[in-house]
Amino acid sequence: MANWIAGHTDRFSAIVSHAGLWALDQMFATTDLPSFWRRHFGDPLAQPGRYLENSPNLHVAAIRTPMLVIHGDKDYRSRSARHCACGPTWRAGPRMPSSSTSRTRTTGS
Repeated sequence: MANWIAGHTDRFSAIVSHAGLWALDQMFATTDLPSFWRRHFGDPLAQPGRYLENSPNLHVAAIRTPMLVIHGDKDYRSRSARHCACGPTWRAGPRMPSSSTSRTRTTGS
């Protein structure tokens, strides 16, 4: 939810996203629980619009709020490789004890 909010408002001073989803349209084939997403959004092949409308990655250019994105390589529901596709404004942070990787979005200020 934090990822979606970041692309739709500048109301907050900062946003922390922990193991959030960025590309709903891309994660269906790799999630460990596709039945959950099919129940809420429908079949991605039959109803791709539902996934696209709610995918935070399509609104990344609108993000103006600084974000701290924390994601671990051992989160099998939301693979961390998906978070690297958000563009060159993301940089990897230090490794954390819980196998999480911190990514910070720079806003140019």
